[in-house]
Amino acid sequence: MISKNETKQLQGVAIIAMLCLHLFCTLEPSFIPLVYIGDTPLTYFIGQAADCCVMIYCFCSGYGLMASYISSKENGKEYLKGRLKGIFRLLKSYWIVLFLFGITAAILGKAAEWLVSPVTFLGNFFTFWYTYNGAWWFVSTYILMVLLSPIVFKAVQKHPIIVAVLTPFIYLVSYLLRFKYVDGFLIQHIARLGMSYAELLIGVYFYKYSILEKCEKIWNKIVPGKIYFVLLSLIVLLTIVLRRYTPTLFVAPFSGMIFIVCYLLAVRKFSVLSKPFVFFGSHSMNMWLTHMFFYMPMYGGLAYYSKYPLLIFVSLVLMSLVASFIMIYIEKIIKLIIKKVSIKNIANS
Repeated sequence: MISKNETKQLQGVAIIAMLCLHLFCTLEPSFIPLVYIGDTPLTYFIGQAADCCVMIYCFCSGYGLMASYISSKENGKEYLKGRLKGIFRLLKSYWIVLFLFGITAAILGKAAEWLVSPVTFLGNFFTFWYTYNGAWWFVSTYILMVLLSPIVFKAVQKHPIIVAVLTPFIYLVSYLLRFKYVDGFLIQHIARLGMSYAELLIGVYFYKYSILEKCEKIWNKIVPGKIYFVLLSLIVLLTIVLRRYTPTLFVAPFSGMIFIVCYLLAVRKFSVLSKPFVFFGSHSMNMWLTHMFFYMPMYGGLAYYSKYPLLIFVSLVLMSLVASFIMIYIEKIIKLIIKKVSIKNIANS
């Protein structure tokens, strides 16, 4: 089984991939590429392959949620009780970021530009819209995926083959709605939910049928130990190159599965790889919610001041981590205030 620690590592991989995607997935960079392969910047190869970041998050969610559903003895109400706490934790962090960067915009003299209108603020506050930060679209999508999961998981348990057959169809239709045919607020939300749920179900089936363990058993049997890591690295590199020539999000679930399996097979043999990704995984939610602000024009496009790819990436990582630590500190203060108020109310009652 994939452990909680390994899930945290995958979340670390996902947030690093997300930063690479948002910084480097362009053939018209606003920075100075230093390495080219042919006429293509190396950064584009990395950025394009990194578009599987959301798929990795969805995979982890599906795997973990299915494990929780099974441990609750498939009791939907009991299962949702624990999940609602997770949703509240996400919303708490989201609201802290919303107010934190709203205050920052006001300090920079851009309050009106940030707020736009009270309706816009409320739409973002309740996660219906994500006009303040493009990465926030996943907040409402994730909440809906969790709330719908007892129904979906029940269907998976009763009719696993039917759900498995329907999943690619749902993904295809959702992809076409999102990128090809239909625009509009509601349709776009449905399309994102459909694509993300299909990716979440990959994690569900990996858990249900112990797919990783079967892959590991076969791999260990046929691949000699001396070339174990080398061959995994070659598969990852080949996938990155192939993604350069398939610049579409449609194939992200396939490349994502390759990266997930290769990483977990590698880290189980070479555990030293896990340490940095565990660290980034523990900050991944806060980094996801904040990182876009550090290269958005409203905040001066700070990350791109460095001009060169590696420096830009390091700058964004550091700024996102600082924001994460600030958020953690604010959350501790809020908890302390709530605790003191509660004690005071008990004493006065």
